[in-house]
Parts: sequence; C-alpha cells; structure tokens
Amino acid sequence: MKKLKKFSFLLIVMLFFSCSSDDDSSSNNIDETKPSKISQGNLYWEFEYDEDRVTSIKKFNTNLVLPTDVNEFNYNSSNELESITRIQGNTTTTYDYIFENGLLQRVVKKSNLVVIPELHKDTTDYFYNNLNQVVKIKKSVWSTPEPAYVPVTNSKWTEFYTYDANGNLETYSNGDENEQNIELQYTYYYNNKGSISLSV
Repeated sequence: MKKLKKFSFLLIVMLFFSCSSDDDSSSNNIDETKPSKISQGNLYWEFEYDEDRVTSIKKFNTNLVLPTDVNEFNYNSSNELESITRIQGNTTTTYDYIFENGLLQRVVKKSNLVVIPELHKDTTDYFYNNLNQVVKIKKSVWSTPEPAYVPVTNSKWTEFYTYDANGNLETYSNGDENEQNIELQYTYYYNNKGSISLSV
C-alpha cells in the first residue's frame, strides 16, 4: 500500500528509484538485485549485505572523503528488521521496529539531538483489520520514559484507511485519533480494469 511510506524499507526503495545504476557495476558481475553501488551525478551510494539482507547503505559526495549519510540495518532472529541507525555528521537517529506475528506494530525514533534522549521519542503505531490491512497509523511524541507514556502531542497525527469489498484502498484521511477535525481526505475509485482515479 502506497501510504505505508513509514516502513523502513522505503529508504531503500527511494534510493533505488531516485538514482541511476553505476555504469561500472556490470563489469564487476554484481547481482543486479543486490547492487553494490548506485550513482547519480556527484553522489553515490554503497551497499553492504549479510546473505540476502542489506546491512549498510552509505551516501558519498565525490568531493568529500567521508560518507555524508550512513544507514545501518539490524535484524532479529526471525529475519525481521529490528533497527536502523542513521548517522549524518554529528547527528545519530535510531529507528526501532517492533513486530508481532509478522506485522509491524510500532516504530520508535530517537535522536541524540534531544537533551535527554531517554525522556523523548517519537513513535508510530500501526493498527490492522482481520485481513492484515493497515487501518490506522498513529504518530506520537513522548516526554516521559516507559512505561508512563504521556504524549506531548497526539491530535492531528493520525491517518486512517478504509478498503472496499475487493480489498482495494477506498479512502485515506488524517485528523485526530477520534476521527474528528479531519484535515485531509482522499477517495479512490476503480474501473473494471483496476485502474484508479482519485477524488479529494
């Protein structure tokens, strides 16, 4: 589903589709499904793998020696993404991923820019229907450590999704958690060929 852009793998997808493949990669007999390098102009990205899993993506500028952006991926024993650590200069941001029965339940974001990191974090919670389709994504900012969980802000940080009888996305909206004060809503229509049109 398009709106699952908060899933971590979007980072990889964005890199794949926003950059052209390095012209030199074909001469190295690199598996095309696992590129070792992607370049665009004076920027390039280097990939490292552990078996079939990407473990590191580093972004470089040809005018600089050190990478400008480093993303390190860690996995649990079930081969699920466990965390991403992103390093940009002096800024380090971690994203922890919590799964249950194979479904992403929560993403926790922490940054070293916060004065007291253990007392502040952003969370994104995912809720599903009985068909395992995402029906709600709730984003919160917390100011107290676990397990107190008192959000600083919570309203207008929630996204809602509904589906038609064929399982197609029918509506998307965002507003507060009680679906009041809706700020934005899209309705999706499909023809008999499955093509989609959008109404705001």
